[in-house]
Amino acid sequence: MTGFSAQWLALREPADARARAPEILDAAVGVLADADAPLIVDLACGTGSSLRALSPHLGNNQRWRLVDHDPVLLERARAECAGFSGIADLQTVATDLAAGPGSVLGDADLVTTSAFLDLVSHDWALRFVAALSQNRLPFYASLTYDGRMGAEPSHPLDETVTDLVNRHQRQDKGFGPALGPHAVERVCECLENAGFRVSRARSDWICRTSEPIFQRELVEGWSKAAEEIGGLASNDLEAWREFRLDMIEAGSSRIRVGHEDLFAVPE
Repeated sequence: MTGFSAQWLALREPADARARAPEILDAAVGVLADADAPLIVDLACGTGSSLRALSPHLGNNQRWRLVDHDPVLLERARAECAGFSGIADLQTVATDLAAGPGSVLGDADLVTTSAFLDLVSHDWALRFVAALSQNRLPFYASLTYDGRMGAEPSHPLDETVTDLVNRHQRQDKGFGPALGPHAVERVCECLENAGFRVSRARSDWICRTSEPIFQRELVEGWSKAAEEIGGLASNDLEAWREFRLDMIEAGSSRIRVGHEDLFAVPE
């Protein structure tokens, strides 16, 4: 399974928090309103950003099961989240989700994930939705990349680089051919076909001029992905990269990255 560093997850978390669609977050929180001690299972939890986003909106006696393949991230999540008000129990489970969610879902009141669905394959999504349906579990997925990228000031190669990045996003990330920019559409189809009622809304990153490190990491990542895919002359790609970095350095760069949030509840 593809991994992410704690440093990158920390760098993106402020943008994640700003981007979450409030109406989708409210729907996810609302499904737990009558639960005395709700158990939230967070898949591919990283360092616990979903817990930090949802926990302040929930009452006392929250129970969380944080699931990830990386024990280092899980240790970091426990250290950063253990003292949160209202949390009565915090479990961490190290498992490779590539084989499916397994037994970690069964007794949940809500299943969550963040910035994960674009990494999985259609086959994985079908098996996952079947597990949700079998246990009649509501599902909240935030910040799924949807293929839209934009930057100001613009550059003639922006659209070409976006296309190359999206091709890279569809490569195998450890779950089979990734859904990449088509993830929200495909997962919503799976959920609706399984009898779920689905709500969705955009949750775009708006990268501020005051976040140059975050913007540089994005540009460097996109440049590397485009280089790995190929199809653009190296000098053209380097010219694009230098232009984008120069705009960031000048404090003139604004970047938008398209995401969507969804909430699904069984009928």
